[in-house]
Amino acid sequence: MEARSPAAAEPGEAGEASAPEDPTVRRTAEEWAAAHPVGTDILDFSIESVDQVESFLDQWSRRLDHVTAEENDDVRAAGAYVGEVLVRAVPGARWVRHPAFTPTPVVAMPSGRLENPIGKAMNRYDGDESDSIASWLDAALASEPDETARG
Repeated sequence: MEARSPAAAEPGEAGEASAPEDPTVRRTAEEWAAAHPVGTDILDFSIESVDQVESFLDQWSRRLDHVTAEENDDVRAAGAYVGEVLVRAVPGARWVRHPAFTPTPVVAMPSGRLENPIGKAMNRYDGDESDSIASWLDAALASEPDETARG
């Protein structure tokens, strides 16, 4: 079994302050959301929209032509979408490239924590449906001081 991608790192584990910002992930998330209309449900970067992303990942993982998350660009883009929800909900959160997570971009939180929504989406797709992205997002939002999270 392959090693699972870590979903987060504690402050100080990786020197997050020096990590360069990565603005390309936002564009990936926005393009993916625009390409995946879901009827009356809109991928609008709201916290509630993450349930729809989780549903996509579950559906894709059950397909007969299932490939690994590493081979599925939609899975990585879905993780970028979830991360962009986090960035938009928490003032000061930003996408960065960090050596501890290379080549996957991660979200640097104002508290110093690094969150790995792309790795989380990949784990959900390749692993267990009980590994909830929505619950992970709630926990990531709750780990920030009240004055920062806009959830």
